[in-house]
Amino acid sequence: MKNSGVEQIAANCTSLLRLGLAECRVKDRGLRKVLTCCGQLEHLDLSWCDKLTNTALTALPILPPVSSPIFSNTHREKKREEKGENEKDND
Repeated sequence: MKNSGVEQIAANCTSLLRLGLAECRVKDRGLRKVLTCCGQLEHLDLSWCDKLTNTALTALPILPPVSSPIFSNTHREKKREEKGENEKDND
């Protein structure tokens, strides 16, 4: 799903409790829209959403709380993996 689809879901499904966006092409703006519009959200899966930047992910704590966010292999995770790989290469 593209970012525009995520924004449409956020705008039209404001009572969501759970949202799985794993492997979607959601960007920072789409994530902000979800967190702003879906105030009842308790579970948010952002696994493999590689279009998200550290800026969006670090802003999460100041936005409405989500009780169980999932962030595997997002942009932040990829940076950690690259750093780990680089450190291994230097050994």
